[in-house]
Amino acid sequence: MVQSKFLTLECCTASVSDAPAIVAVSSKSVLTLTHNALRTAVSSFQTKLSIAGITTGDTVAVCLPNSAEFVVAFLGTVLQRAVSAPLNPAYKQEEFEFYLGDLNPKLVLVPRGAIFQSSHIIQAARRIGVPMAEVFWAPDGATLLLELTEKPLPQRVVSLPKPQSDDIALVLHTSGTTGRPKAVSDYPK
Repeated sequence: MVQSKFLTLECCTASVSDAPAIVAVSSKSVLTLTHNALRTAVSSFQTKLSIAGITTGDTVAVCLPNSAEFVVAFLGTVLQRAVSAPLNPAYKQEEFEFYLGDLNPKLVLVPRGAIFQSSHIIQAARRIGVPMAEVFWAPDGATLLLELTEKPLPQRVVSLPKPQSDDIALVLHTSGTTGRPKAVSDYPK
C-alpha cells in the first residue's frame, strides 16, 4: 500500500463534510469545527500568512496553547510551505530566547492579549527582534484572525503554494538532557 506524504494535511483540508473535525474544550467554551469549517479556516489563515510575507521555507514560531487556534495556525503554516515551530507557552524567557535565536523565525504567533500582558515569549521576541502576531477568532467564530503587532512585516500578497513532499513541515527541539537542545525537522506525513 502506498501512503501519501500528505495524509494528515489532506485529511484535514480536503474533506468535504459537516461532520466534526475538531472539538476544542476550554474553561470558557466549546468550539466545534466541521471538516468544511476547518478547511475554510486553514485556507484563510494560509492567505493571512501569505499577506504577512510568510513564504516557502520561512519558520513561524507557534506559541499557542493546545487549542483549535493552534491546529488552524499549524496547518495554515504548513499549507503555506513554511516551517511550523511549536513552542511551549510555559517556557521561561531564557528558554524562549534560546529557541528563537536557534530557529530564527520570521514571525511568532501568540494568543490574543499576550502582547499587552508582556509574557515571557513577548519579552524574548522583543529582545531577539522577532515580529509577533496575535491569533484569535473573529466575532463570527469561524475565521481565525492574524493581527501583526509592534514590528510588522512588509505586507504583500504572494502565491499560495501547494505543499511538496520535501518541505520541512515541523521543527521541534530535543529535551537537551545531554546538552543544549537540538532542532529536529520533520516532513509532512
